[in-house]
Amino acid sequence: MIRSHESLRRTALAVLAVIPVGFSVAACGSDPVVPDASFDPVITSDVDTFELQATDVSNVTVTVPFDWLNTGLIASIEHETTTSGGTARIVLRDATGITMYDEHLEQSLTEQSQTGMAGVWSGALILTDFSGNVRFRLLKA
Repeated sequence: MIRSHESLRRTALAVLAVIPVGFSVAACGSDPVVPDASFDPVITSDVDTFELQATDVSNVTVTVPFDWLNTGLIASIEHETTTSGGTARIVLRDATGITMYDEHLEQSLTEQSQTGMAGVWSGALILTDFSGNVRFRLLKA
C-alpha cells in the first residue's frame, strides 16, 4: 500500500502529539523505568535524542526498557562506558519492532544502527553483574 505524503504527515503529527506524554512517564519517573533501587540512572529524552548515564554502579543486574521518538530511519549510538566487571548491552528496535542494533557498550565508540522505520523506537539497557560507569546517547542519524 502506498501512502500519500499528506497521509504520512498526518500520521507523524498524530504520533508526535501523543509521544510527549509517554516520554514524561518513561523518562522522568524512576519507579517504572528502573526496577532495581540500587541502580539510579539519569535519563534524558527528547525528540531524536535519548541519553542514559549512571556512575559508580556496583555489581548490578537489571534490564532498563525505554522508548524514544526517532524521526529518522537510522540511529547513531554513542558509547562512553567504562566497565570494571560484568557486561552492559544495548538493544534497539525500530517502530515496527525489528531489532536494529544489539551490541555491548564500549568505552569510546560511535556506531549507526541498521536502517529502520521512523517513529517510536524501543530499547533496553541490559546490565549483567555490571560494575563501572555507563553512558550512552542515541541520536537521529
